[in-house]
Amino acid sequence: MKFSTKITLLIVLTISLVSLLSGGIKVEANTPLLIKTADNPAVYFVSARLNAKKVILNSETFHSYNNSWSWVKTVSQSTLDNYPNITVIKTADSSTVYKIEGDTKRVITSSGVFKSFGYNWNDIFVVNNTDLDSYKTGSPITESSINATSVDLSNGRANAEVAEDQLSITLVQDSYMNSVALTNTWHKFAEIKFQSLNGNSAIVNGLTLTYIGFSGGGNDMENIYLTDDQDRPLKYVVNKYAKIITFSLYQNPILVPAHEIKTIKVYGMATRPGTLLGLSINSKEAVETAANIAGHFPINGTKYRVIDGGSYIGQIEMNDKPISESIRKVLVNSKNQSILNLSLTETTDKYDGIIKSITLTKIGNIPDQFITNIDLVSESGTVLATAESVRNEKVVIDLKRPYTLKAGETVNFLIRADFVGGVGEKARFILENNLDIFVEDAEHGYRILPTSEHQIGKGNGSTYGQIEIIDTDANIYINNNLENRDFPAGTDEAVIGSFTIKANGSNFDFNGFDLSITSESNEPLNGNVLFKHGKTILNSYPAKDFDDNFYSVSFEHDIEIENGKKYTFEIIGDISDKTTNLDSYRVTLKNFDIKSTSNKQFGEDWQITGPRIGVLVSEVGISINDYYDDRLMVPTDMTKRLIGSFKLQIGQAENIQINGITIIDAISEKISTIYGYENIYVAINRRIINKI
Repeated sequence: MKFSTKITLLIVLTISLVSLLSGGIKVEANTPLLIKTADNPAVYFVSARLNAKKVILNSETFHSYNNSWSWVKTVSQSTLDNYPNITVIKTADSSTVYKIEGDTKRVITSSGVFKSFGYNWNDIFVVNNTDLDSYKTGSPITESSINATSVDLSNGRANAEVAEDQLSITLVQDSYMNSVALTNTWHKFAEIKFQSLNGNSAIVNGLTLTYIGFSGGGNDMENIYLTDDQDRPLKYVVNKYAKIITFSLYQNPILVPAHEIKTIKVYGMATRPGTLLGLSINSKEAVETAANIAGHFPINGTKYRVIDGGSYIGQIEMNDKPISESIRKVLVNSKNQSILNLSLTETTDKYDGIIKSITLTKIGNIPDQFITNIDLVSESGTVLATAESVRNEKVVIDLKRPYTLKAGETVNFLIRADFVGGVGEKARFILENNLDIFVEDAEHGYRILPTSEHQIGKGNGSTYGQIEIIDTDANIYINNNLENRDFPAGTDEAVIGSFTIKANGSNFDFNGFDLSITSESNEPLNGNVLFKHGKTILNSYPAKDFDDNFYSVSFEHDIEIENGKKYTFEIIGDISDKTTNLDSYRVTLKNFDIKSTSNKQFGEDWQITGPRIGVLVSEVGISINDYYDDRLMVPTDMTKRLIGSFKLQIGQAENIQINGITIIDAISEKISTIYGYENIYVAINRRIINKI
């Protein structure tokens, strides 16, 4: 069984490679396959024989193989990850074999040591001497050095000592008698528990699962993922063939500590209503490990009845809005810098969703420790949750108070961060897949998989959303005291933006920037936009010039920014009295005109965005107290008998004045004559204020 499983996997990988060569990447005859990703300059050679990749450490090594830079093809990160790393090499003129660990080579001193890693002789990749010399030399690997540790994680394989271990494997059964799986949801189809039964750890390098139930095969399940016990996806390579799912874990093996239990979950999305679907571990050979496996096989999991999820749960689409299509310069020590605009829409108009967490992946070389206080901010400027730092290139933003996405609603979130170091480095933030947003159906608790047409945060081109940290003679930042600021409709001279400039090291002159005012209103700002420093008006421009367009702002005279001092500037506009509570304004500034005393120009690539400024409108709610309806009987010859009642409810924006009330006879539909009454009184809280 083990042999047939490996043959199946080899066929799948070969087809994948042929598909890549013939469709995804064009490779001319006799041209080596050289690949890289758009976000990383590292170039890899792909061996067709091993179906694996090896990094080329420097340009000298690259040219030693007579390669041309024009041969290097840019591929997606997922394509790159599909190729495992080559880890054992030698040269053609020597029998010495080396194990590669990062940029270091270590001599494997004997065949026993070689075999203890689980290698076979076909795994060896032959390199030239220049390539070999590009690696640092580490300590030799001997039998004594292997015995010092029970597990070697650098290659993801267990050593010979672990091979005597026992590993117990069980599938946790669903306790429900009539278990169902909904389509379009992320459903847990299996929960696997690995337990090391003696004093040593064990490593699982691969796992093969088989569909059970009335299944049509591999098309019955999509979006298949392995996760840890916290539902965090693991990194692996997955292949589907007929009714078999194979997970290759050599790059990130599952480590089962001695005497402990390791839980792995298998999630997927069922696609075909009306079927029964489950997963099984058919044999010991389905688990690739050097440990001895205990237990009886096959181990069958729960069979789930698949029903159409569209009738039971909401559906969510996600999208992103570009902060910048090109590389955006961010000053070191800048706070609250936008890194991602995220949009979520519930599309069924029937069901609410609960957003519990968002996970971002950092792509680039800004060190994790220089990115702090990553905020998730609502459209109103409210900070919903904060992740204090980046860890292992991941940002996990957990909402302690989950956010409810109403049925049919679209919400926009801004994600921002502080950058405290990393000058000269670049990075951007993406959602790797739809598992990075944890959303549950509000009614049933099923996890919803949001859909999107592209990878969130990547956009078009390698510069989309990318940030570069710079250090200059000045710092410019938005003043956050405007957050959650709302102005009543009709306000004149409302401060819709404010920023501060501080000189570091020397004096310089400041004379303008490009400004855009984004409006969520059919009513743009009235009149002119003023630019002030303190009480001084520096200039004014028609508000229409900035309506969703960048327009250049300059001052009559240069403003001297003195070293060590802070200068605050305000952007002021008149808000139309025709706006509503749904309207808002936001300023974006870029291309600052700053010159040092030596006439050095800088600030052209800077861009900062202010918080949302909302509008408050005086609202009056009027409702008839309908508890009288048709049952109200008024006897004749009665004085001041109640014949109707209504309620006014005033909004919070400001006080209002009531200047009059018109009463119409519902029978005659006339104002002048109210049949059957001599006097009509109007009272507020039982106090008569007028007589008709």
